[in-house]
Amino acid sequence: MNKYTCKLIFIFCAVVCLPVVANTTCTGTVQFAGLNPASGLLLVNYGYGVQYHCKVGETWNDVPAESCRAFYSMLLSAQLAGKRLQASYNDDFTCSRENLGDNEPTKHVLYRAIIVD
Repeated sequence: MNKYTCKLIFIFCAVVCLPVVANTTCTGTVQFAGLNPASGLLLVNYGYGVQYHCKVGETWNDVPAESCRAFYSMLLSAQLAGKRLQASYNDDFTCSRENLGDNEPTKHVLYRAIIVD
């Protein structure tokens, strides 16, 4: 295999594989963080509608209950302090109410959440 063939293979792989590793980070002020008392669902709105991410009493949406409770605590602190949530998701999309979902489970997998500002 000559060096030009290797370069072509590398360029092809880069073009085909890059969309697979794409992700999206959405940022907004925490407007609402709450729990559904009947189901234990964590509800959060940071400017893109109300999404359900996890349950505080059981593993749901691949999120352990302990992580969900910690996330809820973090959201409440951010809400009280007027801070913004920076949430990173596993695929490429535009941050919007339509793309994240409103009053439904989030349409994307959240893999990182931090408080900024």
